Parts: sequence; structure tokens; C-alpha cells
Amino acid sequence: MWYYKFRSLRTNVGIGKSVIFALPLFLLFIKPVMSQAVSNSEYHHHRALAGEIISPVIRYAGSPYLFEQWSSGEVILRSGAVIQVERIRYDGLSDVLLWLTPDDNSHVAVDKGLIQGFHMRHPQRDDVLFFYMNDLLEEPPLDCEQCFVQLLETGSFSLYARRSIRATSRTENVVFGGESHQMRLLANDFTFYLSTPDGNTFRIRPDRRSFTRVFSDYPRETRQAVRRIGRQVGGESDLVHAVRDLNALYASDPALFD
Repeated sequence: MWYYKFRSLRTNVGIGKSVIFALPLFLLFIKPVMSQAVSNSEYHHHRALAGEIISPVIRYAGSPYLFEQWSSGEVILRSGAVIQVERIRYDGLSDVLLWLTPDDNSHVAVDKGLIQGFHMRHPQRDDVLFFYMNDLLEEPPLDCEQCFVQLLETGSFSLYARRSIRATSRTENVVFGGESHQMRLLANDFTFYLSTPDGNTFRIRPDRRSFTRVFSDYPRETRQAVRRIGRQVGGESDLVHAVRDLNALYASDPALFD
């Protein structure tokens, strides 16, 4: 599907455009690149969204993006500033936020060190999706030290999803440049986490058994109430509704979860 050709150096005030070299994206974000002096005319004047200009190149079969379409939204910086943007999308393979610049349509991988989170409109529905950097959430690490996680439901019980995309061992033929290439297939690798009022966080699957197992050590009355809530859980949307019902139950009888 994709890897990225790196063609800029990050500076403190903007993004230069000179072509430097090419390397896979996972290497691009491991080691910082030393800045280089360039003239002011070469800068993008969008300093709040500093990052690296990248060029997508086909490397895998499938898409690394949560949605192939660009979406409007807003980026929340660690400084507290909120930047309205017309076109962003999330790359789940490399866990980066991509921004399409309004002046020249450059693809920019926004510097994760600057971001608190982002909100983006679902391209097929009238929904807004809320993503935050894991290290800024008041939760345990969720299996990653610094990554984007989606907040699906918040309350005494909160539900999160990590929207990873991974390269599988399966391959498919991809035709480009008039030639057929055998490439590894990408697949969704979404992970869900449930945080409880006592401060614990559990990795769960969107099914009834996994949902109810979180409460296996609770008293019989609590387990029965949870089973009633979880009996319809058979997917992600059901899981979201179940957590909403958990929060309603907790609000009506907090002692049930002591």
C-alpha cells in the first residue's frame, strides 16, 4: 500500500520543501532530523501544525487510513490552542495525523509532540470522532506509551479504541505502473479498553463474554445486572451502548460496584 518519501526538514517556525532522501515511514518517526536554514519564502505559514511533508508511495495492498477520504475537524495542541482544519485523516498503520495543507495540498505528518488530540467528522455519517494522545489521558498506558486513542464513551466507565492497522502475512496482487506486484495485505487491528470507577483499565473485545468477564470478581447481584446489560453485545456499537447503560446503572446505584 503505502510508504512515504520524505522531502522536508522540520524547523521551529515552519516546513521547508527541499527534497532530501527517501525512507519508510516507520523509520521517519524514530529519529529526529536536524533542522536546516532555509529562506522565509520556503516556509508554510501554518506554524501551529508543524510537521514533515511526505509523499505517499504504494507499498502494501489495502489502505493505511481509518478513512480514505479527507475530513474536516480541529486539532487541539498541547499549548491549549484549537486549530480548525479542512482536511485531515488518521493513518492507523503509522499512528500519525495527516494534514492536507490549504495552500499547496502538501501531505504533512503533524508533529505528535505538539498534539493533545483531534476531532474529525466521520466522512460517511454526521458524527464527530474524538481522538487523544494516550499519554495525556488519565488512564493506564493502554498498551502504548504515546499513541492516538479514540474516546467512544466517557463517564464513570469510559470506553476507548485504538484504531491500529497492521500488515498481515497474506499477500495480494496490486497493479500500478502497468505492472503487477505481490504485496502484503493490510487489515484493521482495533483494540478496545474499558476503564472502571476504581481506576482499573481492561482490554476487552466487543462481545458479551469479554464484556461480562470484567466483572467476574464482583458480587452475584452485580454480575447479574452486568449480564443483563451485556447480553446484546455483538459488535462495537453494541459495546458503546452497553457502557452507556453501565454508567446509568452506576449513577442509580454506585454501591453495586463497590
